[in-house]
Amino acid sequence: MAVVTYQCTVCKRQNNLVQFQEGLDWIGHCNITLGCRGTLYQVEVHPDYVRAQLPADVVGLQNWVQRKVLFNFTQSIARTTWTINHDLGTAPAVEVYINAPTTSNPNNQVQILPEDINYITDDTLTLTFTQAYSGIAQCIARSSNPDILNPRPQPPVVTTTPTIQLSNQGILTIATRIATVGTPTNVTLTLQYALGSNSNATDITYTASSSPSDLSPWADTSVVIIKGKTYTVRTFNIQSTATVTGQVANNSSAQLVGFNSAGAITLPIITAELSPINAFVVAGNYSLYFTNNSVFETINTGDNANNVPWVASGSVFNPETNQTTISVSNDVTGSWGSSAAISDAGIRQIVPGEVLILLGSKPFTIFDKITTSYVDFTSVDNAANQDDLFFNAGDLYAQAAIQQTIYPPISPVS
Repeated sequence: MAVVTYQCTVCKRQNNLVQFQEGLDWIGHCNITLGCRGTLYQVEVHPDYVRAQLPADVVGLQNWVQRKVLFNFTQSIARTTWTINHDLGTAPAVEVYINAPTTSNPNNQVQILPEDINYITDDTLTLTFTQAYSGIAQCIARSSNPDILNPRPQPPVVTTTPTIQLSNQGILTIATRIATVGTPTNVTLTLQYALGSNSNATDITYTASSSPSDLSPWADTSVVIIKGKTYTVRTFNIQSTATVTGQVANNSSAQLVGFNSAGAITLPIITAELSPINAFVVAGNYSLYFTNNSVFETINTGDNANNVPWVASGSVFNPETNQTTISVSNDVTGSWGSSAAISDAGIRQIVPGEVLILLGSKPFTIFDKITTSYVDFTSVDNAANQDDLFFNAGDLYAQAAIQQTIYPPISPVS
């Protein structure tokens, strides 16, 4: 088979192509130099034994390279705005198919038109919808040369924050620092779900065990070291009747509003005083434990009148003495022997660094731990960040911006 040398009328570069034996050779626009508007013409026909060759490189000229003309984008999480990085080098035509499952066909999709298409760059665009959808978008290049569409108005750059998956099949992994109140096997947490535009909120209380679920990437770890502190690894399943039945709708924001230790704890009382405030003094740092109106009772005081629920109104820790003064609303009376103590199962105050979400990547095996970052529940406990943590299709997700990087990395202990 012969090889034909072609030359461009504009860039003057040559290229060798195999001769078309079954018809006339027709070579149109230059396919040697990117963006060249010249045409190729035949220069020479070589004997059959001469192989085709790549054109010689020329300084200042860029070789032509075949590029993609189709890009399929999948939006797995329902969103009102889809950001697509298609890398087609031009403004493509876009066709959108949203997920619309039916009883007979759970994989059913329906084609719709987006509310708006913004071409951010030659390689990026955003689709906007009137409500949140998931599905696919097909981007089809309308031109092989991006210069044909230039110049065109450039809209302002729109930045979107990527999301990260926090749970696996509903299993959420957390690290709790509860050494100041003992090490209970289970703790209870209450998540509050805000239901979009609905002003009502749904509170769901879960029990987190210190024996991590096999669905967690941290399943082989019970204790970790984070920033020099010891944390217990726990997991719980966010899927409940409210989430499964749809009471908690997709894209409902979530935040942690309660953190309890399961079962009573006992704090030995060192001293009790009436003036200037009604207060107990206990050994250890419990300043982060007692919150206002936390109910507890005293035991072994020698006075049954004190063995009734009391209300803590505050606590202050003194690092010099390693003691905490717990002020109460009731009068402090009775005798206080060495066996006097506070018995409590009250609500633990949520503070930064105390309840962390441990992360993993798909497929969430024990080899997929993320040890260089975590999510602190307190980073989403205010109105400004309430949409950064949200529920979708049985799992919790977060805006990637609320991840906190850490060095040295999280270190498993056991």
